[in-house]
Amino acid sequence: MKALIALVGRIGVDPGDSDETALRKRLAVVLCAGTLPLTLLWSAIYLAIGAPIAAAIPGFYTAFTPINTAIFAHTRNFRFYRFTQLLLILLLPWLVTLSLGGLKQSSVVIIWAALCPLGSLLLEDLRSTSFWIVGFVVLLILSAASQPALSPAALPESFVTWFFVLNVGAVISITFGLLYYFVGRRNFFQQQAEMLLLNILPKEISDALKVGQRTIAEEYPAVSILFADVVGFTPMAAKMTPMELVDLLNQVFLCFDGLVEKYDLEKIKTIGDCYMVASGVPRSRPDHATALVNLALDMQAAVAGTRFGGRQLAFRIGINS
Repeated sequence: MKALIALVGRIGVDPGDSDETALRKRLAVVLCAGTLPLTLLWSAIYLAIGAPIAAAIPGFYTAFTPINTAIFAHTRNFRFYRFTQLLLILLLPWLVTLSLGGLKQSSVVIIWAALCPLGSLLLEDLRSTSFWIVGFVVLLILSAASQPALSPAALPESFVTWFFVLNVGAVISITFGLLYYFVGRRNFFQQQAEMLLLNILPKEISDALKVGQRTIAEEYPAVSILFADVVGFTPMAAKMTPMELVDLLNQVFLCFDGLVEKYDLEKIKTIGDCYMVASGVPRSRPDHATALVNLALDMQAAVAGTRFGGRQLAFRIGINS
């Protein structure tokens, strides 16, 4: 099921789309294509009970949506695709309600139209969502107002009751599924952004920036700084391709990152082959110098016992407090 959703979700997505745009496109296609088995089932049931007009309406959606989705996959016109699908989701349940004789006799099938403003909330901006909400409320009022003039379809009472259960259950399930997928993807993007931010800034600074914009400046009277760089880096780099050099430094710095985490220190940055670490900031600690010396000894041991990119490296390490 996940593989199928992922395959369907790639329809109409461009490589240049932002994460938010790509997510909205995926949700639109998953919503519209995902309801096709249900609309086909509803159409078959209505046809079986002798309501051909009511059967034709979801049948039209079942036939139109794959064609519209194929056009969207070709043209990438998301605005047109989104508008036409939301319009159908809003209007077709209302037409089924009228064809069956009103809200009660149709088992409140108009509840399917609630997927329209919900879908708009996930796929569009709030202003557009307000338009669809107003449309949904207007159709509800029209359904109630036209009730006396409608001719109820001759449907068994048990069928009306159970179809009410099916309509409500199906809409709630689809709503939960959409929100679950949306929240899951949003959480994933947020975690990615959080990881990127934590690669640049200490967690304390990152948390302070998320609270609000303000000048962040603090004084730390006892801090130690470490710099480490490769011995003979310039002549070595001259003999390597850029990719070989980047891979070698990546291996070394990943090894150092693990040691920094072991001693709960703060990696500041890498500058070419230079690796910079701070101790006692942004978390004060009395053993700031000792912690950095222990880190330096572990770095030397790690470099001495490992070949990086097939080469034996040596590092110069300096510490100042």
